[in-house]
Amino acid sequence: MDMLQQQCERLKFLAGKPETEAARNEVLLALTSKWDGVRVNAAKVLGSWGGPANMAVLLHRYAETRQYSGERSGIRKALCLAVSDNDAHWLIDCCFKPGLVERSCAIEMLSHLSGNVLHQALARLNGQDDEVRHLHCDLLFRTRSYPDRIKSLQALSSDINPTIALRARQYLSWLKWVEPALFNTEPAKPNHSSRGKAFDRKFNRAKQKRQLAIRKESM
Repeated sequence: MDMLQQQCERLKFLAGKPETEAARNEVLLALTSKWDGVRVNAAKVLGSWGGPANMAVLLHRYAETRQYSGERSGIRKALCLAVSDNDAHWLIDCCFKPGLVERSCAIEMLSHLSGNVLHQALARLNGQDDEVRHLHCDLLFRTRSYPDRIKSLQALSSDINPTIALRARQYLSWLKWVEPALFNTEPAKPNHSSRGKAFDRKFNRAKQKRQLAIRKESM
């Protein structure tokens, strides 16, 4: 195992241990490494530890990292690990105006919070505002713990704003495909229509003829 691998393994080990001053200093030093992989693993350690101080470090690194880079993506995942319910309000603000992170990152981080906390935070906003309902729609899709998730999306699917209504219908269609249990989908019932019975009889007769032909060939 080379030195780079050893550093990454060491950081992964620290991620599963309680935060100490010595360990944090080691991770902060790794965050200045010339290797992207080491920096990303260091960010993940801070994310797993969480807390306001580590969140501040990650936000600073995120702002300094080149957009669309692998490192930025790794730090974004670390931010999702570090996020807490106390971050709900400033993250929601980032969805409506420039802030510490862009809207897409804010939504991803918000989706890792408690659904009840998100529900309460959004309830304080003006539900008549299109941007608020749009955000509500996006969070309903991404946050599994959101209360009355499917019912709320179904309500938004007939929203007065056609863009929001279309987005809600697209989300419902996708969720119905990947998480059918959310819709209490029942197994398909047997076809008892006259056409279905006729097809069954025809299929059974063909099956019997084939079995008879096989027996004759074996005699």
